[in-house]
Amino acid sequence: MTEPLHDVLQRQLKKLGVTDPSCPPDAEIWTQVLQRVSLTYTQADDDRYRLERSLTLASEEMQEEISERQQAQQSLLEANAQLERAHQLLGSTLEHVLGTVHRGAAREEIIIALREAEEAFNNLKS
Repeated sequence: MTEPLHDVLQRQLKKLGVTDPSCPPDAEIWTQVLQRVSLTYTQADDDRYRLERSLTLASEEMQEEISERQQAQQSLLEANAQLERAHQLLGSTLEHVLGTVHRGAAREEIIIALREAEEAFNNLKS
């Protein structure tokens, strides 16, 4: 038992007037069959190329998007770490300044403590 012919091939044969595929057509019809089959292959190749190209472009765009998101995530992590350091520094500075004030330190000592805190925050920025 033979496999049925592909639907596209059946339509091509029908358009060329080949009603019985088991009977070979004359040379002119056979040439037309081959040309149509060849054109169908060419169109399928073109379609496959466009699909592959489309998939390649989509993949490249997705990779770029992933890279951008990873960079943004890294920036957020770095900013979060810097905020955490600033929070810790602020807490320790506040404790230091309040301790200085509670001890009844002189105005100059409090100003020195505040300048040290300012310097520490400036160093944190860089």
